[in-house]
Amino acid sequence: MKSASLIFGSSSLRISLHLLAVIFTATSYANPNPDIPSQLELVRLPTYCQGQYRPELEKVPGNLIANCGGYMNHFCTALIYLDRSRSVSAPKDIRAANARSARGHLAYTIKNMTPSCPIAPDVRAADSTLQFIEKITK
Repeated sequence: MKSASLIFGSSSLRISLHLLAVIFTATSYANPNPDIPSQLELVRLPTYCQGQYRPELEKVPGNLIANCGGYMNHFCTALIYLDRSRSVSAPKDIRAANARSARGHLAYTIKNMTPSCPIAPDVRAADSTLQFIEKITK
């Protein structure tokens, strides 16, 4: 416990950090358009997805999503819901609902993705993660 005090300081600081975590988690639930990421969710997205929500990043090198077909914007939306479905602070039914939304967007992505898509490994990895989350949120 002594090392935790050195890292996090007083109990009031720990409480403040906990409240910040709750506030950040709650902002994703309060979003009026659930397909739009919160600021915290946005920075966790890959660079090629951030351009979808931040126009200044849309044409930067590394935005590989442009070579995958016209429907790949759904992959970024799937990642938002996938991120939300992994939130351990969210109730199980909310995580399951987010997993279902992620599945819909991911299935649409996989169906329409071009064979030469450079981010296909990322899509497959997201699909594997989602399969696991779907099992534990049933």
